[in-house]
Formats: sequence, C-alpha cells, structure tokens
Amino acid sequence: MKTMNYPAYILLVALALACGGGGETEAPPETEKPAAPEPQREKKATLCDLVPEEDVSSAFGGKLNVAAISTADEFNCLYDLGLGSGEPLDGAQLIVHKVQPVMFEAEKEQYEGKDNYEALAGVGRDAHVLNQAQVNVLVDDETAIRVGLMLITMGEEPPLAKEEARAGVIELATRLAEKV
Repeated sequence: MKTMNYPAYILLVALALACGGGGETEAPPETEKPAAPEPQREKKATLCDLVPEEDVSSAFGGKLNVAAISTADEFNCLYDLGLGSGEPLDGAQLIVHKVQPVMFEAEKEQYEGKDNYEALAGVGRDAHVLNQAQVNVLVDDETAIRVGLMLITMGEEPPLAKEEARAGVIELATRLAEKV
C-alpha cells in the first residue's frame, strides 16, 4: 500500500484550484454599467415662443429688434429691445402678459371713454389700445393678453413714430391672440 504525503497532496489540490481546475470558481466582479443618460426634459413652452423675435422686428418695420429676453415663462415675456442696426437701446422693452379676463374687464372699465383709450375691432372677442403703445385683448372666457411697448428716450428722438409703435403692438397682439 502506498501512502501519500499529505502536505504535498494539499499543495497539489490548492494549486489545481488556483489554476481553475476543479471546484467552484468565483465569478469575475461585475463592471459598473454606464449610467443611463437622463431623459431629456421637454422645454416648457413660454409666452415668448408665441411671439418670435422675427415677428417683433417685422412688426416694427425693422427699426427695433430683440436684444435679449429678460423674462420668459408661461404667462410673461419681457424682451429688451435694440435698434434694428443692432445697437443696444436702453429703456426699450416689449412686454407681453397672459392675464385673467377679469383684469381685462377692470382695465377697460377704468380707461374706457378717456383720451388715451381706443376700442379696437377685429382682434379677439374684445380689444382696446391704451396710449398708442399697449394693446389689451380679451381672447375668450379664460384668456386675455397684453402687449405693450415701452420706449424711454430721455430727450432723444424715439426710433419709432407713435403710429409705428401703435401699428406694431396691434400686429403683435393680433398674431398672439390667434395662437393662445
């Protein structure tokens, strides 16, 4: 009968296991999967999306353009304006608001019959112009809009005549009333 040297036998079994022979082997560590890209959040539409910059320039005969957007959300759009030549213009803004019809009615009641009030036919359900530079439109039972042009010129000649400003805000308000 042959006897085996136990330390040598243990060494052989350990060596065989280390080389992958016999017995169970440990699974290789899992590599981390790259994180899935975050889903693209849809950009929430703003009121400025309904009054494109090109429309602003066109409405004012190319004499004014959008220099920057100061505020843009679902109910407000505030454009800082520049001259059509690209020159910045301090104190020039186009202000667009979506408001509750009750606000439209209150303003109409406050100004109707005054010198700075002018009824405007053919835009929305009801509309009026204030100071030749702001148009308020009652679109339907749930929506009213305001489009106003502010030009502070500090003694300088304004880039637009009053009639050009009036025509521009009417054009923009008419387009917006068809979209909201």
